[in-house]
Amino acid sequence: MSAELAHVVQQLIIAVQHLSAANRQGARLSPHEYAALQHLHRSEDGLTPSQLGERLGITTGSTTKLIDRLERRRLAARKRNRTDRRSLTVAPTATGRQIIARETTLIREQLDASATTLRTADQKAAIRYLETALNSLGHVPTEHATTQPRD
Repeated sequence: MSAELAHVVQQLIIAVQHLSAANRQGARLSPHEYAALQHLHRSEDGLTPSQLGERLGITTGSTTKLIDRLERRRLAARKRNRTDRRSLTVAPTATGRQIIARETTLIREQLDASATTLRTADQKAAIRYLETALNSLGHVPTEHATTQPRD
């Protein structure tokens, strides 16, 4: 049973990756541009170019070119760092955030629709399993879904 459960979770991950790739392609972004927007979207105050490059595993020169492309498309903007005016941060624009939010919304809507077919006890069991899996992978869940399980 656990092998079957792990297989279904892997298939879910693959489905989410396909949805993400379709969203990226629809926005006409390269994989690095899309990944950069995802990192910037998750950051509270933006990231320095160095932080962004480290997260993407690319050189400083490649990071600069990447940020330039995102700025030309008005998906990200450089701004003065609030705490150190000698440096810059990069943050997504409203348009850049909208691209990433579209993916999040699509995924959440699909998962919410699927969850409504389950009883409360089954939803709670699924939540326990997924939280345990996240913990074993070194990720501590930060929030629960805003919707309550249905009976």
